[in-house]
Amino acid sequence: MRKIVLSAVLISSTILPSTSLYADDISDMLSKIEQMQSTIKSLQSEVLKLKDKNKVIDVIKTEIADLKDNDESIEESIEEDINLASSSIRFNGYADAYYASYSGSKNSNRNDGFRNYRFSLIPNQQVNDKFRWLAEIEFEDTPRVEPAYNSGTVSNDSTGSIFLERIYLQYDVNQYLKFRLGRDFAQSTLWSDNHYPTFVLNEYRPLLERNIFPQVTDGLEVLGSTMLGNIGVDYVAYMGNGNGYYSHTDLNDEDLYGARVRFTLPFLSSTRLSLAVADGYTTDNIVNSSYDKTSFAIGLEQKWNNLELKAQYALANIEDVIKYDRDGYYIQLSYKMGDLTPWIQYESYDASDADTLKAEDRKAFGLQYSMYSNLKFKLIEYVMDDDKQTLAVGTFNF
Repeated sequence: MRKIVLSAVLISSTILPSTSLYADDISDMLSKIEQMQSTIKSLQSEVLKLKDKNKVIDVIKTEIADLKDNDESIEESIEEDINLASSSIRFNGYADAYYASYSGSKNSNRNDGFRNYRFSLIPNQQVNDKFRWLAEIEFEDTPRVEPAYNSGTVSNDSTGSIFLERIYLQYDVNQYLKFRLGRDFAQSTLWSDNHYPTFVLNEYRPLLERNIFPQVTDGLEVLGSTMLGNIGVDYVAYMGNGNGYYSHTDLNDEDLYGARVRFTLPFLSSTRLSLAVADGYTTDNIVNSSYDKTSFAIGLEQKWNNLELKAQYALANIEDVIKYDRDGYYIQLSYKMGDLTPWIQYESYDASDADTLKAEDRKAFGLQYSMYSNLKFKLIEYVMDDDKQTLAVGTFNF
């Protein structure tokens, strides 16, 4: 019996591993299981993240689908906003003021001092792609208009002036054909095209302005522009009520007709040549007379790098009680040096002995400083015989 037990013990100790060896294997297996469990948890976490990402992606896809569905309405809304912005009424304008110093016999009754010269308000609107309107109201010398009470009676008391220079409605068929109805400048001279103080070097209008061509016309204009090869052409023809100054004084049935054509030529930096004609009955408030007047003008605007030349000649044949002529010209030369532009100008106006206006010559010397594109300062001296005017000008546009 003892032999049997001993034999069994020997056999089991030979076949079975030791208890310590078995425990080590179990420990290793448990460690591996823990690692696997950690890996499983990590994978489960990644799966959850992927599910969340898929949810986000699904949401984005849904939003994109909604945007695609609403794309047409969004485009319509944007187009409406653009149309609304472009069709809004805009207000532009300019102002200028100066300090003037006078000398000479003809200026003996003038005192040195400041002048708030002009404030001009220009409301305008592009109603749609065909219609637009524009008005220009000029307030000169800080106007004041109000009733004055004197000894129990009321009378008008006013200073300065208010002038509606332009008010018209324009219809564009295309770039070649446009119509304007209302009041506009009689587009005939270089000055009338663009006379705003921030755009021109001068402060006073040329002597030939108004004396030879009318300032404004009330009526219908036909205008447009085109290209002839590399030459630009713009043109305007107008029919007015026969008055070149204030429309309320036009109490006759005469008409005013005029036209201008301008060529932009590829010569040097830029060359513009303009030709103008006007014919009609004119009530001239300047000389308190009415007469038939036919006017002609030729103008040149030449740029070459920083050098610019402006010149114009105009002639008027007048049939009043007797026939006589008026003619005049001016030449302006300027050179742009960064923000500074020095310039000189000579002009002459000649009238017949029968004319109520007298011949005049005027020289001008100036220096303009452009602080910004819409803010400029000028120093100008005008010389007529022994009379001088020196202006220190400030002007801006908006």
